[in-house]
Amino acid sequence: MQRLLKSLFFTLYNLKGSSALPNASSILLYHSVGENKAFFTVSPDRFARQMDILQKSGKSVIFLSELVQKIRNKEDISNNVVLTFEDGYRDTYEMVFPLLKKFQFKASFFPLIDFIGMSIETSKGAILDILTPEQIREMAASGVCEFLPHSPHYTRLDDMRYDAAIAEMEQQYKNVVSVTKEMPPKIYSYPRGRTSEELVQYLGAHGWVSAVTLKEGLVYPDTDLFRLPRNAVTSQTSLAEFRGKISCGIEAYYRFRA
Repeated sequence: MQRLLKSLFFTLYNLKGSSALPNASSILLYHSVGENKAFFTVSPDRFARQMDILQKSGKSVIFLSELVQKIRNKEDISNNVVLTFEDGYRDTYEMVFPLLKKFQFKASFFPLIDFIGMSIETSKGAILDILTPEQIREMAASGVCEFLPHSPHYTRLDDMRYDAAIAEMEQQYKNVVSVTKEMPPKIYSYPRGRTSEELVQYLGAHGWVSAVTLKEGLVYPDTDLFRLPRNAVTSQTSLAEFRGKISCGIEAYYRFRA
């Protein structure tokens, strides 16, 4: 029932509300795009339809690092959308990468470098392959993909000793550099979206420029760069809801729920 009501809300919003993002941007959060039973997986057909909607929306699809730089430079961030992909599943090379090149969309990836070239099993029993080093380097060289540091979901930074959590974050950046042979912007994806005030302060004081969470909402010029929200796109995200997540509909929905 809740899923039906959510879809109905976004359908009505899209009929009456504006699709613009005035002085705001939306960061979308994907995981897998393929044919498996993981909750977070979007089917290839649904993903292609979402990218078609995004292209027709007239919004600029930019790297996460570009959005962060715009905010730091106090530039206009209206009508920008950022595609982020968590964990670096191999199906993103097979299903996502070709569409990025077709539409000339940019995307930011947070791969599980600790597991590259391997397979992992989800809680629902889906077996997913992780990108290989060669695939990561090919994608990075294309100009439409950037790779940024992320830690495995079992890493709970807010439960770790402060020095151990710092070492984990810094090591993951080194891991990305080691694989890509590039020096990407220091933008981190908190595992499970969890962090602490002390770690946020550390990032800001030691050369990191931003970090992303799992909280939904839009990004504004005054949004905390080390707690950027992202709007999740999963197997249950309807096309109406997708349109809402690349417009102010996502904020209208949470106001409605409140």
